[in-house]
Amino acid sequence: MGSWNILEGYIIYVNDIDSVLIEGQLTPFDTPMSLTSGWNLISYLPENSISVETALNTIISELSIVKKDDGSFFIPNVINTIGSMETGEGYKLYINNSATLVYPSNQLLSKSNVSLIDSTIHFTFKDNTGESYSIVIDNVTIDGNLLAEKYEVGVFISSGLCVGASSYNGNFPLALTAWADDSQTPEIDGYAAGDTMKFHIWDESDNKEYIAAANYSFGNGFFGNGPYCRVDLSVTTTSVDNISNQIPFSFLLYPSYPNPFNPATTITFSLPSPEKVVINILNIKGQLISTLVNEQKEAGVYHVTWNAMDEPSGIYFCNFQSGKYSKTIKLLLVK
Repeated sequence: MGSWNILEGYIIYVNDIDSVLIEGQLTPFDTPMSLTSGWNLISYLPENSISVETALNTIISELSIVKKDDGSFFIPNVINTIGSMETGEGYKLYINNSATLVYPSNQLLSKSNVSLIDSTIHFTFKDNTGESYSIVIDNVTIDGNLLAEKYEVGVFISSGLCVGASSYNGNFPLALTAWADDSQTPEIDGYAAGDTMKFHIWDESDNKEYIAAANYSFGNGFFGNGPYCRVDLSVTTTSVDNISNQIPFSFLLYPSYPNPFNPATTITFSLPSPEKVVINILNIKGQLISTLVNEQKEAGVYHVTWNAMDEPSGIYFCNFQSGKYSKTIKLLLVK
């Protein structure tokens, strides 16, 4: 790779939470950056925060999307969950044609209209896996009626794994970030490029999950196809798919969320038929730390929380057994 280029951004994979000290002389904030068509990783040079629209004004006509590693993103004239660009942050942006970025000379703080992303309580997934796919949901209807509050939207891969979700906050468009599989871990915890997107809607009022039909205005329903996608979703609660969807079609143990965690993490599992379920937490030596579940369960989707307040930091394992199905996932407690 050679020397670091202050005008570029870099992706670093670390096994644990850490910090990097960068030393050297400041680069003038108005240094031109030559960008190529497609994806670019850039650094943010100004010393003050600036709204993303103002900071990228010199390339705004060519800009398709800009996003951060936390999954937030900005699409001109559509949606903004980034807000302002910050000193020390790196950004990944997609432009339609080659262009030159010059940050503005007026570095006074300017405000952005930010769309908030509310956390979910029903759909669980692993985030911050290193790569993400941005989804803009323009409308959701249920039996022909616009979505009301107290709903969540989740996006899944064909195996039934949720890879991203967002809680409807009463306003459209709705931002949803899907997370790719982390190739450094043994388990499948996200999408692979080319996987088909499947959307589910959860109604908190009656605790029911429905399959949604998707109509794409940008993108074609495959993860990683294009810089992002825009979609309208519709649910027919009496459809065959949604009647059968109330009972899971397979045994599944989903990735815990959050993970790493402190002090609690939620473990989600599904049962296609009544079975006895045993969920044990083991330490790295294989010693039993806690039994979270040891009982007969009806078919359905369940959530159980492990509170590790009294346990030391380290690696733990969650072992799930039900009928002939058995799976173990790794948990990382960081205090």
